[in-house]
Amino acid sequence: MTGSHVSKHARDFWWLLRSQLFSLRLTWFWYLVQMTFVPLSFLAFLWLFIGQARPEVMLFVITGSLIMNVSLGAMLSLGQDIGWLKEQNAYEHYAALPISKGVFLAALVTRGVLLSLPSAFLLFATGVIFLNLLPNLEALLVLVLGAYAMSGLGAFIGFWSPTGQVANLVTQIVQPLIVFFAPVYIPLQQLPYPLQITAHFLPTTYAARALREALTGASVQQLWPEILILLGFTIVSLGLIPWKLDWRAK
Repeated sequence: MTGSHVSKHARDFWWLLRSQLFSLRLTWFWYLVQMTFVPLSFLAFLWLFIGQARPEVMLFVITGSLIMNVSLGAMLSLGQDIGWLKEQNAYEHYAALPISKGVFLAALVTRGVLLSLPSAFLLFATGVIFLNLLPNLEALLVLVLGAYAMSGLGAFIGFWSPTGQVANLVTQIVQPLIVFFAPVYIPLQQLPYPLQITAHFLPTTYAARALREALTGASVQQLWPEILILLGFTIVSLGLIPWKLDWRAK
């Protein structure tokens, strides 16, 4: 790929991302409330239910709430938005533009990732202030990579759903599966054996593990296995979806 092509893709990505963020100017507040309220409520419930008696489990509670937050913004909301765009025939507009499918998808995914970050920072600050977790850039890196890794699943659901309503329903089914049936809130060894096997195929497993390690002082070098796996999830999902997305065939 020549330098001119890279420059054009970068410009296309920037303008597509701006247009996606501009469309949120009237609804961003409710997105923030939605993606903060659920994980923060679950965090408070688990602290009241078991955290006061067993403070050692709070590392799993706070990191699990962070992963739930990221899955809401980067997977669930993204999948629903893509499904509704499809139902409204919005792809006819984008298909008429001289842009690549990969750049279009990257802009949509980055929008979902950016939506998940403000509420993630709030949850992160809660853990730092009340649970004495270590604030560091490694945890931020894991959150961003985990968001991109999960966003591929949301984009897949959105593009393959026949209607926006189906995308809405499927994402709400999948989101609890990748959080509660993976070692996110609980250790891997406490899951039933079949779920211990399926957990190896879920990005939430590696995002939660890396986040726990980062918040307890692990360096980037120690996090490389999980970082590479999350990068693999991101590359595979964002590489295969544009390849199969035939938006210009309409």
